[in-house]
Amino acid sequence: MKYFPTVNAILLLSSMLSIATCSAYVVPNPVLPDSKRIAWLNEMTDSFCSTAPGKLSNEMLDTANQIMVAWARMDSKECAIKVEEMVKRVVDERNAGNTDAIVTLTDYNLLIEGWARSRCGTAAAERCEQILTQLEEHPDTFPNRESFKAVLLAWQHSKDSNAANRAQRILEKMIYDFLSGENRMACPDSECFDIVLQLWSRSGLQDAPQRTEQLILAMERLYDATGVKSLQPKTSSFNSVLTAWLRAEDPETLKHVSDLIEFMETHAKLGDTSIEPDMVSYSAYAATLARWNCNPEEAERLLKKVEGRKNLFPGKVFYNTIISCWSRSALPNSYRRARSVLDRQMNHYVDTDDNKCKPDVYGFTSVLASCAMERKEKQKAFQVGLSTFQQLKNSDEYGSPNHVTYGTMLKCCALLLQPSNPLRQKWTKSLMLQCIEDGCVGEMVMSRFREAASPELFQEVMKGVNKKNLPSSWTSNVNEKRNS
Repeated sequence: MKYFPTVNAILLLSSMLSIATCSAYVVPNPVLPDSKRIAWLNEMTDSFCSTAPGKLSNEMLDTANQIMVAWARMDSKECAIKVEEMVKRVVDERNAGNTDAIVTLTDYNLLIEGWARSRCGTAAAERCEQILTQLEEHPDTFPNRESFKAVLLAWQHSKDSNAANRAQRILEKMIYDFLSGENRMACPDSECFDIVLQLWSRSGLQDAPQRTEQLILAMERLYDATGVKSLQPKTSSFNSVLTAWLRAEDPETLKHVSDLIEFMETHAKLGDTSIEPDMVSYSAYAATLARWNCNPEEAERLLKKVEGRKNLFPGKVFYNTIISCWSRSALPNSYRRARSVLDRQMNHYVDTDDNKCKPDVYGFTSVLASCAMERKEKQKAFQVGLSTFQQLKNSDEYGSPNHVTYGTMLKCCALLLQPSNPLRQKWTKSLMLQCIEDGCVGEMVMSRFREAASPELFQEVMKGVNKKNLPSSWTSNVNEKRNS
């Protein structure tokens, strides 16, 4: 680790913060301890806290830390309060003249962690900040990285609308304290940055993409200036930037995402695999292509790239997104390309036996949507759609058709088959009867059925039923928001 004179440190910090007003750290949820353990912890805590000041034995003091560890990791307000009571009791013991009673940095960190995990939202995060301030004012102890990281974690869990700003202020203080020499233990690592990056990327704020890019740049500059290995940006860091852009309402989104992916790939080719794109990276890219209705050929090239890398394992969501790119395209024969992607997914699933890439109803339904969009080869598109529907319907492997599947297949009947074509009424009737039997009749299906069926067929199937008095058996498997 390089040493920085105070002036130079402050100048470096100012340089970074002129760029920014300067998923990662996740504590796993343990299994809830059984009632006997809780009872034992309560008994030990009560005994510890009720002992008269000055009377705690060294054995009791030694055991206290273990009890605080247990309480701090139980994820509740009550457990955080238990840690608070025990810390206060050690302070009282010290004030009573027992020089062996010392609240250590580990104890303070457990107290912060307890509140960070307490599920008390903003109140918990603000309490963590209060404890951090007390720790900074302590004459004998300085907060370390874990102290600050626990506060960042509290803001990450808080769901506060201003959490990103509050967490960034903590991160800025870490950087300042470290570079200025005020607290060399405050050096952040990539996980600290990742927490703040994730908060910005999920904030939904208009400037979130820019804030994440500024943080990444500050992170890189800090890493280059200090040589601290744990500060090196990681793939997860860049993924937060990609996610922020994915959610942005900015016409330049695709360019930013594409440039970021290219930057990551270029560095990987040069030997820096720390930021090599992973499935999260490429999934964000694919989702951006789908959202902005971009050329599906680009999505196809992305799929080939991912399938060509042995260390990447595309899942069903990724395949569905690529299919979606084709289903939203008005290019001729898009339906064939969508079906081709589904076939590749099925082959990949058979070859790997990986349930994560197993095709599902969403992929099949997207192929149907692509068929419905075809304007030239309507008869052929209908046959592809029908065979895709039947494959899903007759398979126990990929799930069952839902109300969207039936509605989309009825749309294929209405748009791809002429009213004079006897197949239109045949399949419209057959599909509607199957839909009724499967309990998948909702508003979308009713709308599509009316479009596809002749008035006579509509009356024959409905038998006086309308969308306002649908039998419960017809709608038992429908969970729809207004679909079109």
